[in-house]
Amino acid sequence: MAKSPEQLSVLLGLFERLGFTEPCQIEEFYASNFYELLRNPDSGLWHLSSAALADLYRQEVERGFFDDPEEQS
Repeated sequence: MAKSPEQLSVLLGLFERLGFTEPCQIEEFYASNFYELLRNPDSGLWHLSSAALADLYRQEVERGFFDDPEEQS
């Protein structure tokens, strides 16, 4: 779960961008490998915007992996 008001705001924005309206969608997100990585403070993903995180999550769902945003610069 989000640990700060900022993280909660990003998480809610992420859900909105993904179009989540059903509890099962949120449960699937929390059970995902992506969320496991996101909740790891060493991953550094919380600094990304909700739009960027939504894109990464979509990649994970569609391809089973996502491109490291730090390597795209």
